[in-house]
Amino acid sequence: DAFAAKLNSTGSAIIYSTYLGGNNTDTGGHIALDPVSGEAVFAGFSSSPNFPTTPGAYKQKLCDSPVSCSGIFYSGSYVAKLSASGNGQYSTLFDAGVNDVKLDAANNAVIGGYVSGTTFPATPGAFQTTTSGGIEGFIAKLNPAGSAVVYGTYLGGGLQSDRVNGIAIDALGDLYVTGQTQNTGFPVTAGAFDMTYNGGED
Repeated sequence: DAFAAKLNSTGSAIIYSTYLGGNNTDTGGHIALDPVSGEAVFAGFSSSPNFPTTPGAYKQKLCDSPVSCSGIFYSGSYVAKLSASGNGQYSTLFDAGVNDVKLDAANNAVIGGYVSGTTFPATPGAFQTTTSGGIEGFIAKLNPAGSAVVYGTYLGGGLQSDRVNGIAIDALGDLYVTGQTQNTGFPVTAGAFDMTYNGGED
């Protein structure tokens, strides 16, 4: 299981500590904090068919097909928000690998990572609404209740690998993302610092 824990400012006591997981492998690794409310969003990997999600969450189960999840190894990610005291605000699953999470000024969780296939919830009007093949980077924003995707976009450019590894948000709400690509077709802009794919995994 993953865990989420909060320590006091001197490191002398645990304010809260909780498991996050089901009966298969679940890992932590990504945290975002609302410094005003003290709420924290945690994201990580899950392969547990019974990962604990909340009513009304965007995605309740890892496998949605009519067949049972029993015996099927299927993996994705989770995003979970806890209050300042460690109470669950929401917990949802996501059909992708999440590499980073941030909170914007409106308390939306912005996640980025990688996805394979066509199940990613790209939204109308997004920068890239269809996959270009292979493993694709993505960026998605979840509403404060964890019940819906505000927007979702692929970010990639070919049949090889693209991944979003880090996210930052400025005061205007604009996103800065960084990651890696193996594709010559990655969408670079005119006059950019380096417009040429130089080989390897940039």
